Amino acid sequence: MGSDLEPHPPDAELESLEILGGVRDLQKFCCELALKNCPGLDWAEFGVSRGIGAAHFLEHLPETNRLYLFDSWEGLPEDWENHKEGQYRSPVPDFKDGRAHLIKGLFSDTIPGWAKTQKEPLGFLHMDADLYSSTILALDYLNPLIVRGTIILFDEYYNYAGWRDHEHKAFMEFIDKHNRKFRYIGKNDKHAAFPERNDQKTSKFVRVAVEILV
Repeated sequence: MGSDLEPHPPDAELESLEILGGVRDLQKFCCELALKNCPGLDWAEFGVSRGIGAAHFLEHLPETNRLYLFDSWEGLPEDWENHKEGQYRSPVPDFKDGRAHLIKGLFSDTIPGWAKTQKEPLGFLHMDADLYSSTILALDYLNPLIVRGTIILFDEYYNYAGWRDHEHKAFMEFIDKHNRKFRYIGKNDKHAAFPERNDQKTSKFVRVAVEILV
């Protein structure tokens, strides 16, 4: 790779990132860019819950590819800010789509072995693990599968009290530890409502998308 690539920007630049619409708009943008950058590669989501996001990703995934879905479905493995261990427990979604491959269990029990057997890189990762511990574990084991052009979308990257201690911290450590370079692509409008929610509730969490350069 050339030396003209800029190092990752300071945290302050998150405020000036381009807003690419609401959450679903940002997800669609990431999917389309992943298809352009890494055609033919599988995708993965880490933190699935009820599978609403996964269903949206499947709308964009080619018929010949797979979407690997990692979750324990037992809720948070430890306390996270004001959220208690076990919060967000949910039923395992029942996907009828053969491209969806559910992998149930704690990340520490599932990702290491799976990553060793995965022969092809990943084109798109949706990181919705919330916690630093879960996010850094996933990124470190997935490092061999993350290539130039891979798109990573973080679901709770910043804009809440402890954002510097979780997904953001894990990604910065991953970048430095593995001598990676990246660029920020954009973020969602924190004031945009979720289309699936009739109450038009918005989220304080800002999702941030990145493209791996090296």
